[in-house]
Order: sequence, then C-alpha cells, then structure tokens
Amino acid sequence: MNRRDFLEKIMKFAAAGVCTQLGQTASLFGWGFSGEGKESYFYKKLSKNLVKCLICPHGCIIKPGEYGICNTRMNQSGIEINTGYGNPCILEVVPIEMSPLYHFLPSTNAFSLTTGGCNLKCLYCQNWTISQLKPHQTRNMDVSSVEAVKLAEKKQCKSIVFSYGEPVCYMEYADEIAQIARGNDIRINWVTAGYMNKAPLKKISRLIDAYTVTLKAFSDSSYKKLTGIKLKPVLNTISEIQSMGKWLEIVNLIVPTYNDGLKDIRKMCRWIKRNLGADVPLHFGRFQPKYKLTNLPATPKKTVEAARQIGFDEGLNYVYISNISPHDGNNTYCPKCGKALIKRLGFSVIENNLKGNKCCKCGHKIPGIFR
Repeated sequence: MNRRDFLEKIMKFAAAGVCTQLGQTASLFGWGFSGEGKESYFYKKLSKNLVKCLICPHGCIIKPGEYGICNTRMNQSGIEINTGYGNPCILEVVPIEMSPLYHFLPSTNAFSLTTGGCNLKCLYCQNWTISQLKPHQTRNMDVSSVEAVKLAEKKQCKSIVFSYGEPVCYMEYADEIAQIARGNDIRINWVTAGYMNKAPLKKISRLIDAYTVTLKAFSDSSYKKLTGIKLKPVLNTISEIQSMGKWLEIVNLIVPTYNDGLKDIRKMCRWIKRNLGADVPLHFGRFQPKYKLTNLPATPKKTVEAARQIGFDEGLNYVYISNISPHDGNNTYCPKCGKALIKRLGFSVIENNLKGNKCCKCGHKIPGIFR
C-alpha cells in the first residue's frame, strides 16, 4: 500500500466519527520511519565533530552518534539533525478546547500532531511512552509537511495544533507545516512547556496564532523536582510571547505535595496579572496519578477550586478548571456582568452566547480569537 492510499484510509476512518490517532489505528495499514531527519535550525559546530544545540537552555553538547537530552536532536557526523522530522507518531482530530484553548475558535476541530521526544522529564507525564522516547522508538508514519496539511484540510480542521510532545524538539517539521498551513488559511497553535531559547521562539512565532504554555510550578525547587528544569526560562518565554502580541493561555496542573501550596499559587497569579494582564486565561488542572507519581493521590477537588478562587481574588478575569467536569469552572463568564457566555461540558461547547466577540448581555468585549 502506498502512502496516498494509507492516508486516504486514515481519513475514511476519521470520517466515521472516530478520533484519528496513529498510535491506535495505523497498525491497520502499516507503519514506517523515514529516518532521513533534517538539519537543525539552531546549533553550533564545535571541534572534534561536536555540536552545541541552541534550541533550548539545556545547551547540550552532543558527540557524534549521540542525542541531546530531548532524544530528538542527534549529532550525525558533526551536523545536528532533527530525527523527528517527517515522522509523527500521532495524527489526531480533536476539539480545540483540549489544548486547552478556550478563547480561540471555540467548537472547532484541530488537527493534532507530534513526534517522539521532549526536553523535559516530567514525573507525571501523561504521554511518557511518546515524550521519553526517541522518534525511531515510537510507532511512526512517514508523513510529509504537505501531506499533514492535506489531512487537516480534508477533515475541515480550522487549525493545526502541535501538542502531546514538546514541539520545539521538532520545530523544523512544525515550521514547514505551519508555512504551508498558513497559505491554506489554517491557523497554527503551539502547546509548549516554554523551555526554549529566544531565537527559536522568535523564528517559529512568525507563523503561530495561539500558544498554550504549561506553567508547571512557581518555584525553582518545585520545577526542578517535577520536570528537571528551572522556572526563569519559562517565565521569559511567556513574557516574550505576550510581548509579540500572540494569543496566550496558561495551564497549571496542580500536583499534591509538589506545587499545591496556595502561597505559590497566589504568587503565580500575581505574576500573571502584573506581567501579562488580567485577560490572559489561566487553566488549573487536576493531577491524576501517572508515570512516576502513581504513589500520589489525585488532587482534591477543593484544592483546584481554591486555586481558581485565588486567581479571581488576584484580579484575573478568566480562570478555568479544565479537567473536572461537569463544573462551573469549565465555563466562560463575562467579567463585567457575570453572564455565562460559553458553557462547556468537559471539552465540548454546549452553549455559546457570544455575539461576535462581545457579551450578548452587556456588550463587553471578550479577548480572544473567535472568528
């Protein structure tokens, strides 16, 4: 079976109303790994065929034949190669609300894509069977940038979202897809942990419409324990995204004993209000035991609710609970009159009372991209 026939079958499967995820369905049609890779955009050649990766603050110095921390960027005879290029392990049609993005084209579908690899080592990672492996170790399909966009078009997706894994690790592939998609009137969303250098961020941002940034904690000690990285570079990324005028939403997953201290949560909310403004949506999530933290209980509902209230108390206008449903915290309310404007059940929009981008009751303008 050739590639075109494979992709046609994938889309027929999706048309039947089933979420298209290669990790679940591609075995019906066959798998492949191109193995070609693409030269990295940001790296420096050193002596003795060493390379220094400049994609993220890790700054890995990689020996020939070896990989950086992200498991994606490899030194191939003195040239840094992105081995995730053209090798997605997930192609999936999902509601945009899953990103989560609540103020960006609500009720539309997004075409989600990722490859193996990640530059974080989150103890609770829900996708560790993808993120903690090298691209060639996951089950892949050889899909070109053009074909990825064609798949998104065929499913009438309004956007392509790079999610599940960390997209900066495969940014050369994402960049090509984004260039083609923007030429076909498809929006681009980037779900990221924000651990990247300024130059790569500026390069990719010329094509990005919306960012979801996962802010894991609000102290260096908690960040280091949970993810293996520091807080400051993430805050720098968030501030830079905001300064570029990109649509931004922030997610904080509350993990018992790691980042659930209400004092730190209050500091985080204050930082967001002071540095980003009152209108940046903040999503609080409930941790479920995963990966290396199966010894912990799920986050108590009251803790997540207390965090949401702190967000409001600190002056944020849009504070959500994104993975407890049904819950009032799933909904978008007008900060001026209190009208429920977008009601959600989980990631499904069940009622939209916006008039364009304004409250149907008082006319207050709601920030976001709604058309």
